[in-house]
Amino acid sequence: LWQLYHSEDGRLATSKELPLTRAIRNGETVTDEEWKYVGAQDDEAVALFNAGPIRDREGEVTGGIAVWRDITERKRAEVELFEAKERLLRQEKLAYLGALAGGVGHELRTPLGSIRNAAYFLKMIIDSSAPDTAEALSILEKEVAAAEGIITALLDFARPNKPNRKPVDISELLRDTLRSLDIAESVEVRLDLA
Repeated sequence: LWQLYHSEDGRLATSKELPLTRAIRNGETVTDEEWKYVGAQDDEAVALFNAGPIRDREGEVTGGIAVWRDITERKRAEVELFEAKERLLRQEKLAYLGALAGGVGHELRTPLGSIRNAAYFLKMIIDSSAPDTAEALSILEKEVAAAEGIITALLDFARPNKPNRKPVDISELLRDTLRSLDIAESVEVRLDLA
């Protein structure tokens, strides 16, 4: 036993709403209506219905005829096609973003280089006994270095490289990593490496 549901809102159809009933009652042809139908084991499918009235010689409706076609596979293919188009669009956007990131990165490197050189030159000619000036120039150099790091990350994103895999000594890698970290004095690090 199959039950018909409206494709648009998922409501269970009443007998008055069924295509054949409407065709007979209204004397009108129903063309290409999509309906979802559900079986006893909750298996779902989509059907395309056409229905029309049958008239006698006087034009009175004496019955009707309905034809339906299962379009479940077509609907699934349409969904898959839509999803594939969405994935392709996302990939195109990412490719464009990568190209844009590469261009912006290269354009920003030149002015940052000028700023870094100016800070270096100012450090050489300004009296080092002025602590506020020295601190400001130090902050400027650190911020330029941070900005260059961001640009490098953008450029790495823009041109994906194949990973360079090679064997490493895990113990040495861990020691190097720990040496580069600022670990609070209240934290004790113990290494037990083979």
